[in-house]
Amino acid sequence: MVISVAAFVFSTTAAFWALVYHRSQARAVAQANALTEKAQREQAEPYVIVDIRPRIPGSSLLVLLIENIGQTLARNVRISVSPPLQTTLGAERAATLNRAVSRPIATLPPKRRIPFVMDMGHQMFSSELPKIYEFRVEEDGPFGRVDPLIYTVDLEALRDSALETDSVEWSTHQIAKHLKRSADAQEEQSRSVEALSGEVRKRLGRQGPE
Repeated sequence: MVISVAAFVFSTTAAFWALVYHRSQARAVAQANALTEKAQREQAEPYVIVDIRPRIPGSSLLVLLIENIGQTLARNVRISVSPPLQTTLGAERAATLNRAVSRPIATLPPKRRIPFVMDMGHQMFSSELPKIYEFRVEEDGPFGRVDPLIYTVDLEALRDSALETDSVEWSTHQIAKHLKRSADAQEEQSRSVEALSGEVRKRLGRQGPE
């Protein structure tokens, strides 16, 4: 009897822990599946960002850029910024920039970029205008509304980067190329004039005095 009771208790305990184990495994599998599904869903969602950056490497022209860096079409894109965008290029340009980030964008395909001229780097950094902006981006994707994206753009990071140096180096390089082309052209012109003068002297020498 004692052995039977012990066996029953042992089997019951083993069954209990087996049930606990299987439930734990089931939860782990469910969580893993949920994470996988979430990752796949995020990869299939659009990802619209707003940034302020040099137009091209080495340029001191700053542009406001709206871009979908995701893999799918973004719909009903809504953007807001705080504080309102400001620029040294005048009130009309500032109004254009703020209209750009306040009006909804019906559709924005993957990799589509919409740039707007914002400012000149040296003018912006030497002014008292705001250098930090907070953007909020809301959009709809293939699965419905995407979680809002809120982030900060700090223009001071550009001041401390190679923007100004690259711009000066790039401009100096372009000026040097232009001066070299001008010098080569002048040298070629001088050779042509000298050759023409020599030909004229030869003809006059052959004719002799009348």
